Amino acid sequence: MSWENRLNNIKFKITTGDGKTFTPLWVNGETSVEFSTKKYEFINVPGSMIERKKRKANQYPLVFYFQGEDNIDVSESFMESANDSRPWQVNHPFYGLITGQPTAIQRVDDSYNVTKISVDFWETITEDYPNETVSPKDIISAKSDSVNILATSNYTAGARPTSADISPIKDNSKKTASKFSPYIPSDQYIPYNNALSTAVKAVDNIVVDAETVMSSNQELLLIPSTFEIPVPTRLKALLQVYQELKSVITGKNGKFYFESQAATLITSIATATVNPLADDYITKGQVQESSSSLVETYNDYLLELDNAQVDQYDVDNSWSPNPELQQSLYELVMDTVGNLYNLAFGAKQERIVEVETDTNLIILAHRYMGGLDIDDKKLETFRTINNIRNNELFQIKKGRQIKYFT
Repeated sequence: MSWENRLNNIKFKITTGDGKTFTPLWVNGETSVEFSTKKYEFINVPGSMIERKKRKANQYPLVFYFQGEDNIDVSESFMESANDSRPWQVNHPFYGLITGQPTAIQRVDDSYNVTKISVDFWETITEDYPNETVSPKDIISAKSDSVNILATSNYTAGARPTSADISPIKDNSKKTASKFSPYIPSDQYIPYNNALSTAVKAVDNIVVDAETVMSSNQELLLIPSTFEIPVPTRLKALLQVYQELKSVITGKNGKFYFESQAATLITSIATATVNPLADDYITKGQVQESSSSLVETYNDYLLELDNAQVDQYDVDNSWSPNPELQQSLYELVMDTVGNLYNLAFGAKQERIVEVETDTNLIILAHRYMGGLDIDDKKLETFRTINNIRNNELFQIKKGRQIKYFT
């Protein structure tokens, strides 16, 4: 069917989760899609093999208009229906029938008889995955434990530590703790420093008891993942520690240490992302930032492992990643991202409006946050998400865009 026939014969239509149907005017945009992929490298074989899995969700920026004498009433009805959390059905002249969820909605009333609506729309499957009845936290916890067991055995079976490894591992343990020290909650300060002391002392016996060295140093990486501090703060410290770990990739023993400890660090990042504080995931964008931190660190980890490989014919220096450990870690990362994606659609939906008249922070917070509380927590949340400061604390002018969440 030609594009002209599509425009003439297929009407743009949105059916919201509550079953109501809207047929606004629309403008064309763009779409994007990503695929789940896995890269394999083989010694003595140039290039990489890329295995493409199933595609991820399509993303469709939708822009449409309600016009006419009743445009305000129709727009209000649409915004109310959009509050329903069930998926939408969108019949699009170019993309066909799409089932999906809006992650952000912007409404602009800058004309008397036209209301512009912009929607970030993600295609979604209708069945929840993973299908387990176990909670996401328990799934990630169990898979993290499996990775960490494999990480310990990877080092103890492959590395041949000597006294020369003691100093760099001790230094790394202390640097690891230093990255976390500014963020340790008061009730965790003594237990964490005891864990550091245990880890550092254990390194003296690395030649005869490498397993204890690995497990005690794993604790330094795992404990901070559940600190009662915001997820972004936990992730910031964990990412700094990851950069420190990269400094140990010197020699064969160092490569085993990095592969194992960095795998544990990634489990710690995964654990942190699925254990947010109450206000950590107010918006889907915040969930996406956590997911991106995990995926970007994991991708960098794979790149470091690729660069560390040494030809098997170099008997003294030959090294390659542990397939069992890497498969287990891959499954953990994919499951974590999948659960965060579900968290994203459980997070609040972003709305953007332009204020119609000069107003102030208290009036807007009361209107869009459902009233105020004694501790002004809602007021502070509203101020933060809208970056309201300086002169705007006293007056917010007409036309200023405001975000709120439903």
